Amino acid sequence: MVNRLHQFVLNYSGPKLTIVASGGGSHLSLLTSIPGGSAIVNGIYHPYSVEATEQFIEGTVVPLPLEKSNEYYKSVQSGMAAMLAKSAYLKTKDGIGIGVTAGLTTNRYRRGLNEAYIGIYDPLLGHRIWHAVFDKISEDQYKRLGKTAIAIVSLSKRQEEDKRLTEIVLDLIQQGTSCHEPCRLVYQSS
Repeated sequence: MVNRLHQFVLNYSGPKLTIVASGGGSHLSLLTSIPGGSAIVNGIYHPYSVEATEQFIEGTVVPLPLEKSNEYYKSVQSGMAAMLAKSAYLKTKDGIGIGVTAGLTTNRYRRGLNEAYIGIYDPLLGHRIWHAVFDKISEDQYKRLGKTAIAIVSLSKRQEEDKRLTEIVLDLIQQGTSCHEPCRLVYQSS
């Protein structure tokens, strides 16, 4: 992962980045440990709880960019990714804002998908939002594993998902419009 981040810092020539990652994408913070990272990163924030995420957004006027007719308007997570991206941009008003929100593997079975939404706000291009879905450990698998095995398996799976999510975010920043499985563009403002 460090080599991938190092290559990103060396090769990135776009606008400075302000990144907010909530629930996933924690490897993105390593960008600040790479020599030259300060030339491309304004800041990286990691609010984790719902309350901390809401506090990050508080104080910035961020209307949801999605029209009610859009099928993804219903998704709280896609809206949150958009708000985080715009809030990130508004913190510095420099470069672009990246917002990541994710529900990934944990030490218990959790309903819903293991997924992430990645929002990018560029004052020139508007909002773009991508959705990525990751394979999930089944409820039966959780039931068959003991507590120690669940801890080991869930930690390994979570690290794998977080690493993949970080790679997806870096690819999206570099490529701007496209991503590969398990990711797809779900919204782009005009």
